[in-house]
Amino acid sequence: MTREKARQHGKAGTYNSGCRCQPCTAAVAERLRITRANLREKARTNPELVPHGTSGAYHNWGCRCPICKSAQRARQSRTRT
Repeated sequence: MTREKARQHGKAGTYNSGCRCQPCTAAVAERLRITRANLREKARTNPELVPHGTSGAYHNWGCRCPICKSAQRARQSRTRT
């Protein structure tokens, strides 16, 4: 059996192994959506958990405080150049 046949498509792990087919891409997007939702719920419950001053706090935790917005702007300016 070839390696391609052994892959189970539609799984985030298969995407992480290099597959970029639509089912695997959708699976990893869904996993990220769930992870972000869980982090945002944790942030509502305990705001001290949010790693303020990072673009991850902006994207993953959903924080929009001035410090996190500034970190996101700095990240965007670095990736544009």
